[in-house]
Amino acid sequence: MQKLTLNQFFRYAYGGLLSFFIIGIIHPSFIKQIVESLGPIITPLVALAVGSGVYVFYRFTIGQWLDNLHLKLHPKEECIFNYLKDKSGIKDRNRIIAFRIIRDSNLLNDTVREALEIRHAEIHIIYLTFVLCLGAVLYLAINYICIHAPITFGAGRLTILFLIIGIFSILVGYFNDLILCKEERFRIEIIYKEKAGEIDQLLSGM
Repeated sequence: MQKLTLNQFFRYAYGGLLSFFIIGIIHPSFIKQIVESLGPIITPLVALAVGSGVYVFYRFTIGQWLDNLHLKLHPKEECIFNYLKDKSGIKDRNRIIAFRIIRDSNLLNDTVREALEIRHAEIHIIYLTFVLCLGAVLYLAINYICIHAPITFGAGRLTILFLIIGIFSILVGYFNDLILCKEERFRIEIIYKEKAGEIDQLLSGM
């Protein structure tokens, strides 16, 4: 069984914790009812389960869309995915998969791999913050515009707050994503000079 690292645990738990926090700001009585019903032990486990579901949904839907957007917007000369395409002749649709194969292979030492995993986890957490804040904005906007439901602190103020946090998160995540991609290209270039044959064999048929 694969060992769950601390950064992986936090990556899966973060979505649930932030979801509970956002709901607690909007509807504090609802969170209070959950804690009273489930108790102080079960509630964190439920938050972890919710976070896992939120992260998996994000990773295979919005996360894939963000990956594709990255391929379109990142300068080709700096992008690790385009570098692999040019060096190995892989198909466009396999560029991200090819990088993941190299990253998960023994071509990278454990220290470098762990450092990259932490950086990726940080970026995913920032993007997840954007997604959840966007969800909060949509919820508040619907309530404020269509239903006029009374919400703690006022729907207008909370909508603006979550909108600012969401915009800030997507910008920070995107620019850090570009920096990380450039760093990964530099690392793979070094490995390619030393182990070109092994990489080509690893990516053969793609």
